[in-house]
Amino acid sequence: MRRACFQNLKPRRYPGTEPFAGAFCVGLPIAYGDRDSFSATEPAMSFLRAIVSAFSHAFDFRGRANRREFWFFVLFAVVVWLGMLLLDLYYLAPLQGFMPMEDGAPSWASDAWWLLCVIPTLSLIVRRVHDHDRSAWLALTVLPLAWWLIAKGTKGPNRFG
Repeated sequence: MRRACFQNLKPRRYPGTEPFAGAFCVGLPIAYGDRDSFSATEPAMSFLRAIVSAFSHAFDFRGRANRREFWFFVLFAVVVWLGMLLLDLYYLAPLQGFMPMEDGAPSWASDAWWLLCVIPTLSLIVRRVHDHDRSAWLALTVLPLAWWLIAKGTKGPNRFG
């Protein structure tokens, strides 16, 4: 009688993988949030994974963030903010007696979204600067910060992960 298991197969090892909880035939990738190794062999970060990673690491100011993670989150935050702004101007303002686009109309939805995104964005900026092997205090300078947000980070491990 043949057993339905994979005892004769050797585990596959790929860069950035580890065996899954004692399974001897399957190698599953380490969660992308693991900031110990950044290399060209890691899978590219998807749009959804970048958003989830930004919010799940909102209070994590250690480690590194790659360009995709940063710019995908910025794109998402700006698009949602514009949607919230349109919601404020054309739906919520008339409900409170203001004409659309009238001065003084409240913008609570877009303000709430902005407040929700401040900490994750600051965390991403700090981790993006860490990707260049620089201290987060240098994020206070404007000109180098713009360059560090756009340029590729250091290859391989650095002192921040």
